[in-house]
Amino acid sequence: GFYLGASREELFDRAEGTVSWSRLPGNKWDYRGDIFKFSGPLDGTEGIAFLRLAFFEDRLFEIIVYYSDTSRTMLHKLRREIEEHYGGTMTAPDGTVEMAYKTYRLSTPEKTITLRRITKHTGIELYVQYMHSELHSRLIQRKLEVQSE
Repeated sequence: GFYLGASREELFDRAEGTVSWSRLPGNKWDYRGDIFKFSGPLDGTEGIAFLRLAFFEDRLFEIIVYYSDTSRTMLHKLRREIEEHYGGTMTAPDGTVEMAYKTYRLSTPEKTITLRRITKHTGIELYVQYMHSELHSRLIQRKLEVQSE
């Protein structure tokens, strides 16, 4: 139900009456777009705790799907599903780089997909991040321009 590059207005119109959302505070030192927390997906997919969506130039450039089941089994299931759907192999840094979490990435010309399982003091997080490549590049460019002013 959420599509990278979609307009904020169109997305909020479709979400109205289906899910709830709230705007998350921005970080004044590191602008990462206009960020919202959504209570669930628009298509009713089960097992999702919540989603975080970020907009830049009023377009959806980042979707982060947080899962209720944070097990290693679910991590491997999601990895297989992503690889089958996008026809690639997710890569991960070796164990010398990551110890408290596991990250897999797959890039296409249009987007980058990151699957991550993190062990924190407050519990374990499992999420998939989808990032629109062009909009993300423009966001980085904007940040560089602001820093050089």
